[in-house]
Amino acid sequence: SLITLGSAQANNGVRDVWEYKNINDVELLTEKDYSPHGFTALLDAVGRAVEIIDVSQVNKAVTDREGVLLLIITDGEENASNKFNKDIVKKTLENRQKNNWLVSYIGADVDAFAEAGSFGLDSSRTLNSSKASMAAIINVLSNKTEALRTAYGAAGSSPSGSIDIKVLNETFDYTDKDRKEANE
Repeated sequence: SLITLGSAQANNGVRDVWEYKNINDVELLTEKDYSPHGFTALLDAVGRAVEIIDVSQVNKAVTDREGVLLLIITDGEENASNKFNKDIVKKTLENRQKNNWLVSYIGADVDAFAEAGSFGLDSSRTLNSSKASMAAIINVLSNKTEALRTAYGAAGSSPSGSIDIKVLNETFDYTDKDRKEANE
């Protein structure tokens, strides 16, 4: 599968949970693997996730690089980063989005729209929710990710083998229906 996943846990520093594995090889998360607590080093987690993805693609020709969907999911505001600052993360994410990365911000019990905006992210790919609604949000994300996989699959079978980034962006934009299902 062309879909791979990188994740960084952002509490009291950053720890790689998975380092860019094929999605078919990813184990289910357990409370032992991922248990949010303490402070939130959100900027360090986002910066580290970008580093992991960049390293995985550095030796690939531009045409062979995989599509990137970076999901930023947090239940807290930044309060513990020491490697990355907001300006660096914002510039980095804006640059990656110009190179066809899809970046989505989901905030539980924080002002997700203000935080996402401060990262240079579009409100159409931002969800504001509560911890109690996380199961509903995961369901919306699952549906959106499946739609992206379908779009990529269709592109792979097309004569040109490419997909318009505008189509991808529209595929992942959260609709009113998505927002209602996520209990936003």
